[in-house]
Parts: sequence; structure tokens; C-alpha cells
Amino acid sequence: MQIRSSGGIAAWLMLMLLAAAGCGGKSAAPAATMPPAAPYSFANFNCLPAEAVKDSGNTLAYDLADQAPGEDSFAHDYAVQCIKMITQMPDAVYLQMTQTTALQGRQNADWTVDTAALRTQMASLPPMTDVTLSASWTYHPDNGLDVIITVKK
Repeated sequence: MQIRSSGGIAAWLMLMLLAAAGCGGKSAAPAATMPPAAPYSFANFNCLPAEAVKDSGNTLAYDLADQAPGEDSFAHDYAVQCIKMITQMPDAVYLQMTQTTALQGRQNADWTVDTAALRTQMASLPPMTDVTLSASWTYHPDNGLDVIITVKK
């Protein structure tokens, strides 16, 4: 019985490993790629009233006060809940807004939106970059609570 040199076996094993790894001539199939993340835009959310979206989707202006007489309270409450969800508005900011008095003047707050977490709640959203939102609001007994939320650049 004759023993072959280990060099030939080693070369054969190397060729087999390279072929299995996709390095043996044929190229491996391209990996599926995610589309590039789009900038965060309020225009991506169909739960918002169209008249509230401004500046090509970079600004949201909404009256968060109680609805006016004759206004559909369900539509108003739905819009407020939508705003809180899509902006990931912290509870502390929402409480500050709802407890602002007329004497306090314009108030401000900033926070970051984790768009990956938002997409787990709303699967139909396109991939978007994380963003910092800036809110300013004012309250007057005659006008209610007016809120402006903008995408910080």
C-alpha cells in the first residue's frame, strides 16, 4: 500500500473550500439590499390632516386644543394620537403642552425619533433616517393650544 503525499490532499481540500465559499469562478448571488433611508417627513403619514403638513413635510402645525363646537371629536382625537405616535412625543412633553398657561408664553422641547422602532408599529413606512424634532407651542384661553413641530436639520 502506497501513501500519497499530503500536499495533493491539502490542495484538493483548499479547492473544495474555495468552491463552497463561492470563490471558485462563479460569483455568489448578490445579497438583498435595503433601499436607502429617506429623510423623515410628516408627508409619509396618512393619519395626519393634510392641512397640518407644511414645508414639504418638514413641519407639522396643529391645534391640539379641544375640538370646536360641531367638530368631529373622533377625528380630532385620532389626529392627536397619530401625532403623538409618529413623533414619538415623550409623555413629559405632552404633559407640558397640555398644562401650559397663557402667562408662560411660547414653550419649546426637542427629542429624537427612533424610526426603526416607529417602523415596527407602522410596517408600511419606508426606511427613514432617525431625526430630532423640535416642538414649540403656545396656549391662550380663546385660541387653545397651538403646536408646531419641525424636523431639525
